[in-house]
Amino acid sequence: MFSGCNALHYNGYDNAKYLGNENNPYLILMEATDSSITTCIISEQTKFIANSALNCYNLKSITIPNSVKMIDSFAFFSMENITYQGTQKEWNAISKADYWNPVLNYTVHCTDGDIVKGDS
Repeated sequence: MFSGCNALHYNGYDNAKYLGNENNPYLILMEATDSSITTCIISEQTKFIANSALNCYNLKSITIPNSVKMIDSFAFFSMENITYQGTQKEWNAISKADYWNPVLNYTVHCTDGDIVKGDS
């Protein structure tokens, strides 16, 4: 998205870097702070997860807030278990690009107790 832009100022939260504005510094999750991270809790202000944002081999645990509206292609490298802080209905309403998560046998654990399997 911003390839070649060297003057960007990222905002940090947990193990990730974000771009935003004065109203929301965590609008877009852009990338991991380090490709060796094992966990990431996404900011509750995040609306968009960018292409290849958390493409980390060692990432085992991710928490996605219900503020997220769009997940771009290859956002995650190989997430098998995702914690979503919303309902299954809210999860299904998120716009997800093709191949947002290359793993087809993933499980999303929603806070309402529902579980989403596969590429729903």
